[in-house]
Amino acid sequence: MQPVLSAGLNSIGQALAWDTQRMRHDLHPSDRDRAQSNGDRMPFERDHEDKPSLAWVVLWRGRYSSWFGAGIPVSLKRWGYVFWDCRRLNTSRGKDVVLRVWPIQGRRRRA
Repeated sequence: MQPVLSAGLNSIGQALAWDTQRMRHDLHPSDRDRAQSNGDRMPFERDHEDKPSLAWVVLWRGRYSSWFGAGIPVSLKRWGYVFWDCRRLNTSRGKDVVLRVWPIQGRRRRA
């Protein structure tokens, strides 16, 4: 993100904005951006700090995504969904909430 941040953005809100992410994705793609563009699978393996959370995997329907910030529904961000561990997400029916808040057709419009 450094090239984008150096381009005159002066707030974290601007750095996380959808247009800024799109520009970074197009001009300076990372390996993760390429995985997203290729539609690579992103399975949930286990709760671990170096692995995607179950909520993140469910949100993106098992496909890699490097979108964050403005690319995620506000209602999910307020809920803190990515911090929920697998057991809690399943026992609370939180997985159903993620699927309901972020329907697949909504995801396709953005990605």
